[in-house]
Amino acid sequence: MRVVSSPVGLGSGESVESVPGQALSVTEVQWASVAVELLPCPSAARWLSEALLATAHAHGTSTPTRLAVPTIERASAVEDVELGALHPPAQRYCEVRYSVGAADADAVGIADAPEMERRSLLARGFDVSTDAPAEFEIGGQLAFDVLAPVELDVSHGEHLTVRIVRDPARWFAGVDLATQDEAERARQFAENLRDSVVIRIGPP
Repeated sequence: MRVVSSPVGLGSGESVESVPGQALSVTEVQWASVAVELLPCPSAARWLSEALLATAHAHGTSTPTRLAVPTIERASAVEDVELGALHPPAQRYCEVRYSVGAADADAVGIADAPEMERRSLLARGFDVSTDAPAEFEIGGQLAFDVLAPVELDVSHGEHLTVRIVRDPARWFAGVDLATQDEAERARQFAENLRDSVVIRIGPP
C-alpha cells in the first residue's frame, strides 16, 4: 500500500491570505512528515497488537501498519512525494493517523534542507504591506496528528494508496506579524496546516 503526499504547488513569491491590512509573499514552506499509521477497528486492535512485530529503523519504529520514516516536504513540490509503503494484514481499519514532528539528522531530504533539523515546520517570506518589505520566518518544533476516519477492509493482494492532501489557501489565516510573538505565530500556522490536511484511501 503506497503512502504519498499530493503536491501543493505553492510557488515562491506567491501572495497568501493572512489578516486584514497585512500582505505576505511566501518564498518557502517546509514540514516534516514523521509517521502514517492505519488504526484497526476496536474489535481488531487486540489481535493486531499480538500479530504485528515492530521493526526498528534509524528514523523510528515501523510495523506493517505504521510507516515511521521522517521526510522533509516542500510546498513548492509539483509531483507526488513518495513517503513509503504499508503492508497491513487483512483486517478492518477505521482510522488513519498522520503525524508531523521534528526532523532528525537522518530524515529523508535533510541533506537538502539542513535548516529543518530539530524543526517540524518552517515558513519564510516577506511582509509586503509597506513600501519597505520585511523578511519573516515562522518555525519551531510543534508536533501534531491528524486522525481521519476510514472504512477499510483490507484483503490479501489488494492494492491501494494512502494519499495526503493539503490546501494552502488558509495556511497563514490569523497569522499576525504585528501582534503575535514567535510562539503564537508558530502555533497558529501549525493549526492551520493541520486543519488543511485531508487523507484519502483509494486505487493507485
